[in-house]
Amino acid sequence: ERVSDSYKKMLNRQYRMVPDICKFVSDYFYNGALICEKESNDKNSIWWIDCENSEEEPVGRSYANCEEADVIVRLVKKLDLMYQKGTTVGIICTYKAQVQKILKLLEAVETTNINLECSTVDAFQGKEKHTIIFNIVRSAKVTDFMSDENRVNVAVSRAQEALYVIGKKELV
Repeated sequence: ERVSDSYKKMLNRQYRMVPDICKFVSDYFYNGALICEKESNDKNSIWWIDCENSEEEPVGRSYANCEEADVIVRLVKKLDLMYQKGTTVGIICTYKAQVQKILKLLEAVETTNINLECSTVDAFQGKEKHTIIFNIVRSAKVTDFMSDENRVNVAVSRAQEALYVIGKKELV
């Protein structure tokens, strides 16, 4: 049963994200109405890593992208060297086959400083991590998933301090 709109209220103050990420989320998903209550001196908290030559491959009813998975593993290694022990990093993928591919590749990687979680967008709802790596996966066409504002909002708003978006820029 749907809840009446009279019972709904937007909570417009957030304490999770640094101002840079909050502004992006506010501008694109909340018409600029989200107010950031977290302070930070960092000016660059969002990075786009363009995988211009990446290609998706179907895996059953899902998709994987080898090039993007390799880029993510290299980024994880770099972050492990940069971050202090106990820093949380989440890898959010739009497809389960990509999650499985990345987890398989990460079996050969030893991280000493970061606590890592890799899953789909739906599994990340309600969670937050110091750093989020959002992997788009698809390279050939914009899908219903990427057209779903709520899911994209969930993916990018899980980050507290840093957000990396991995994908084919021309697709977005």
